[in-house]
Amino acid sequence: MKILLVITGLSVGGAERQVVGMADFFSRKGHEVRLLYFQGAALMLPRSPEIKIESINLRKNIFSFVAAIPRIIKIINEFEPDVINTHLFHANVVFRVLRIFHKMPVLISSAHNSNEGGVVRRFLYRATDSLCDVSTNVSLSAVRYFEKNRLVKNGAMRVMFNGIDEDAFYFDEAVRRRVRESFLFSDDDRVVLAVGRLHKAKDYPNLLRAFSLSKQKLGSMFLIIVGDGEEKEVIIDLAVELGISEAVIILGSRNDVPDLMNACDVFVLSSASEGFGLVLAEAMACKRVVVSTDCGGAREVMGETGFVVPPSNSAALATAICRALTVPERERSRMGELARDRVKNYYSMSASGDAWISLYDAAFKGKKIR
Repeated sequence: MKILLVITGLSVGGAERQVVGMADFFSRKGHEVRLLYFQGAALMLPRSPEIKIESINLRKNIFSFVAAIPRIIKIINEFEPDVINTHLFHANVVFRVLRIFHKMPVLISSAHNSNEGGVVRRFLYRATDSLCDVSTNVSLSAVRYFEKNRLVKNGAMRVMFNGIDEDAFYFDEAVRRRVRESFLFSDDDRVVLAVGRLHKAKDYPNLLRAFSLSKQKLGSMFLIIVGDGEEKEVIIDLAVELGISEAVIILGSRNDVPDLMNACDVFVLSSASEGFGLVLAEAMACKRVVVSTDCGGAREVMGETGFVVPPSNSAALATAICRALTVPERERSRMGELARDRVKNYYSMSASGDAWISLYDAAFKGKKIR
């Protein structure tokens, strides 16, 4: 099968990691894959050299869109894909609109969040939904949000869970010791890890306030934040204001996230909104105890393997962090094993990738999906 994957950009993010992982999985399975992205630097790339990557340098205005149409059409005509699968708002809407003017094969639109934006975006999703063959999202809660806000008809959007490379995310005691030694952490130091863009939706102020409360109660603790973005100065200033700046380590974007997950004692997701919460599954695959706000698909991903609290409630988040950090070692080990088993059974890239191929095949053969 010839598969064209389209995404708005290839920066460091959950959706981007997912699409790149899908591309590699499809290529390993013998499918011909091409990856098209609209804008920005390509910070996330497939491992397979057989995957051709295209950029059209699209800007967020109508003139740029019109200018990009011939290039997009040329790519479609040259590749002749059996299936086009677009991801994220701009890619979804652009290809839906383009389909009015140019014949396409199967077009699948994939959202990756429970909240894709304001009134204009919701209108565009609603107005163009009939132009794709299949519409998907990454969790049941995200699908229900789309249905509740009438962005899709009830029952028309499919849940397609994200998948992670379980061979890249696993627990290794030697890695844990090495990384902790590199930070000069002692065996008694408690380490909390958060991974994600420094963006308002991730609600890092909530995490910092919760960490401050936890530190007052438990003593020696460190918070490692992996990510970059426009909220960095806000986070730094708040850490100073709370008197925890010496215990907060902001690393920026990193390529050793699995190692850092091994080094932490608890992984925390403090988001106000999410689609799936890919980093939760990654931490679970590393057998970490996870704490998350009840955002997007977090509860679906975690099941009974961690602690879930309401969003934007620092006191509740602090209580959950303290509970997670004081779980007896035997119970911690059991939770870690259950967490990894859950990921392997439901959220591995092999399980996710096979589900995508089944969906593509059904859509290509004209079977009723909606």
